[in-house]
Amino acid sequence: MFGSSNWNRFRQSWARVLRTSKVSDFTFHCLRHTTASWAVQSGRSLLEVKELLGHSDISITLRYAHLAPNHQVATVNAVADFFYGAARRAATARPVEAAVA
Repeated sequence: MFGSSNWNRFRQSWARVLRTSKVSDFTFHCLRHTTASWAVQSGRSLLEVKELLGHSDISITLRYAHLAPNHQVATVNAVADFFYGAARRAATARPVEAAVA
């Protein structure tokens, strides 16, 4: 698409839409940011967003991390579930001597 007559046609149409709607300071690239933001806000992982946008490094994608404040809550909950699950298993486990006898 890029570098072809289709791209040129698209670019001209895009410019016409922006002029007609009187939108300024907006590029097609802005839609990539919107897509990434909405994906993170809807719960997609940063790794998924990285792959979707084709970022070469996760550090590029991390600029969207602030849009997912619940990701830390989910991580803490997962660790807590693991810890308390292990604690419950240890509390209900029979001693080794009793299990062998």
